[in-house]
Amino acid sequence: MVERNVGVDNYKVDLAVKDTKSNNYILAIEVDSSAYSNSKNTRDRDIHRHKYLIARGFKTYRVFTKNWLNNKELEIERIISLIKNTKN
Repeated sequence: MVERNVGVDNYKVDLAVKDTKSNNYILAIEVDSSAYSNSKNTRDRDIHRHKYLIARGFKTYRVFTKNWLNNKELEIERIISLIKNTKN
């Protein structure tokens, strides 16, 4: 199951994959946007968010718009592979 805008305060992720058997989130998928590239503190925010998510059991994956537009199928394959590897 995939949920949008999961988290609290400044630690929300765009998409979160939830294992329906355990009811736990297993993958956080972040998508870049104009806000991503325009933020003055993007690097610091990403480091803190990544640490926060890892501490709560998430694996993370970032989808860059350029990669999505150039090869959406490859991005989907990568996400599916991450989900499968996380569940095993």
